[in-house]
Amino acid sequence: MLKLAFHIQRGGSGKTTLTGNLGAVLAGRCKVVLVDGDPQGSLSSWLAPGRQEHELADLLYERLRAEQVIVSVAPSLDLIGTFGIGGELKKYAETDLYRQPFAISKVIEQLANLGYDVALWDLAPGMSTLERSILAQMAEVISPVMLEDFSLDGIEIFTSELERIRKDYMAAELRHRKIVANGYNRSFGRHRAYLDQFRKLNGFELYTFAQDPAVPEVQAEHRLILEGTRKLKSENLIELERLGRDLVGE
Repeated sequence: MLKLAFHIQRGGSGKTTLTGNLGAVLAGRCKVVLVDGDPQGSLSSWLAPGRQEHELADLLYERLRAEQVIVSVAPSLDLIGTFGIGGELKKYAETDLYRQPFAISKVIEQLANLGYDVALWDLAPGMSTLERSILAQMAEVISPVMLEDFSLDGIEIFTSELERIRKDYMAAELRHRKIVANGYNRSFGRHRAYLDQFRKLNGFELYTFAQDPAVPEVQAEHRLILEGTRKLKSENLIELERLGRDLVGE
């Protein structure tokens, strides 16, 4: 099972949006599970509002197994959610995770045993023990950025943190090679300038997503981007599909 996460230490960069919509694209070719690893539960409130009876914390506390927590989102696309209000993920991360170093790997093992081809994890923007523990189990982490000041510094800081994770958790295989530039507007000179700087970063492949009114609309409708009443811009759909192909090796 391929284990992927969208993460960087900054909120509002589009991690949740990319997690859900990439899952929708990949579900057309393989079996995908989304995992809401953010205590705010944004991915869950978007894709499964009012439908969750259980959450990721129930797996981590070993009260339930994965098949009892999963909610179907679309054909070949499932979700293990987190309650944004009244959820226990934050409490677990602060009080129990340090005593259970294999908790995340046990969840991943259950998902692999259920036959999923890809697991996509949506994480909070911080770098607490929870985020570090999840990232240490991933094959690859993809960093979404907005085209604004400090984004380049943010990539540098995040890259440094990943090096610490590789050493501290013996996660030498964790890859960080892809950056997703969100909210691009080619009419903005500063956006073009930022893109040029990102293209000069060694060792990274850049994916660019233009500003698109369809994205907030489908979230308000609690739908995936492929199901909304307004369709994704063709250039963005092409780029999303390219990212999906590159990640799963097709």
